Amino acid sequence: MALTYHDVRPLLRARYASPPSRPLQEVVTIGRQVLALHRRDVRALADEFGPDVLGPWADRPYGAYADAFLREALGVIQLDVLDASDYEGATVLHDLNRPLPAELTQRFDAVIDGGTLEHVFDVPAALRAYMGMLRVGGSLFLSTPANNLCGHGFYQLSPELMHRVFVAERGFRANHVALVEAVYPGIELRPARRAVAVVDPDAVAERVTLTGRRPMMLLVQAEKLVHHEDPFAEPPQQSDYAARWREGRGHELRSSRRRVPLSVRAVVRGWRQRRNGSLSNKRFYRPLP
Repeated sequence: MALTYHDVRPLLRARYASPPSRPLQEVVTIGRQVLALHRRDVRALADEFGPDVLGPWADRPYGAYADAFLREALGVIQLDVLDASDYEGATVLHDLNRPLPAELTQRFDAVIDGGTLEHVFDVPAALRAYMGMLRVGGSLFLSTPANNLCGHGFYQLSPELMHRVFVAERGFRANHVALVEAVYPGIELRPARRAVAVVDPDAVAERVTLTGRRPMMLLVQAEKLVHHEDPFAEPPQQSDYAARWREGRGHELRSSRRRVPLSVRAVVRGWRQRRNGSLSNKRFYRPLP
């Protein structure tokens, strides 16, 4: 698990926001995080937040555990590390496949997952735990594979899932759901590539698809508005299906009036889907603030 430029930037923005957001005084990282900033990343952060924001970490930004950085750069007072094993010095032992213990409920101002969720078999249980550990007003910072990293973990996850999970009826607001281009086999190996915000599929009434040759990481920052004991008491549903159910319409295969051969229609449809799934599609993908 590693904190790259696109993980560190929203943390610094939360810390130095004007007006200030809730102080990140009590924080838990999911797994022990390593700092993975390259020199170009350091320069970009210095340009945005000031030359002193990284402090001594500007000279040693890559490869060390991020504990001290989180305390010094973010003002974290109490930092815990949650893991299923203590092999990396975790302070809180908990298997995210299991129900969240009562003593961890509403305990933290921030939950930081820099690459654990895809390795947990029971993803809903893990998300429920992340949501439960936060105090009202706290924030989740999450990074997980979205595409072209098959085999890295159990799963690659969709932006649609995050847009359906972090909504007001579950007590959350998604401040951003984004995709970041990466290099194989891990995003920490090179300086930051481009990032784009992903539109909510429900807002465009269409599936927001993704194509491309490079690995893609999914980044989420979500704020807790209200505490629910079980935010998934009513489970999320994919937006396009939910719309069809509400409208009472089915899905029918359309026949071509011009009798275009099926093979030609398949090629055209495939080309359209690749075009829609490209990061250049501004209906789906927009500049990340």
